[in-house]
Amino acid sequence: MKTVLKLDEASQRPLIHTNQFPGCMALLDTGATFPMWTDSEEALKALGGKLVKDNVFFSGFGGLVSAKIYELTVQLGDLIYPHMHLLFSQDDAIPGHLLLSATMFCNMYYAIDDKAHTLEIDTRSHQLTYHLKIEDKNGRLHVLCATGE
Repeated sequence: MKTVLKLDEASQRPLIHTNQFPGCMALLDTGATFPMWTDSEEALKALGGKLVKDNVFFSGFGGLVSAKIYELTVQLGDLIYPHMHLLFSQDDAIPGHLLLSATMFCNMYYAIDDKAHTLEIDTRSHQLTYHLKIEDKNGRLHVLCATGE
């Protein structure tokens, strides 16, 4: 299953206009382990985000950071992440509202076409649904990503 998303032409970074959340932008960060919501917590709740766990710590943004784990259904083109776990840590330095992590595309092919301003995602399967969960084991956060099979 392939899906192609339009990138913001005005940005030099891979910013995606989200159709699911009008007015919200998502930044693809291929070096990130955890998907994150970086805008206000009120906006996250207004979009249906539900708090899963408070006061977790992860390495990022140049050090150890405190965050909350939220659950939110996210759709990228035809690709669906029902009740996906994401970290909430407000950071005005990150463009957009949502940070898409490399772990979201585990076992997939994804390519940024900077000239055509597109992001192509190929799941290499017929699955449309993927489950992503952040777990805390022994004081360390881990990401688990599985197909909807």
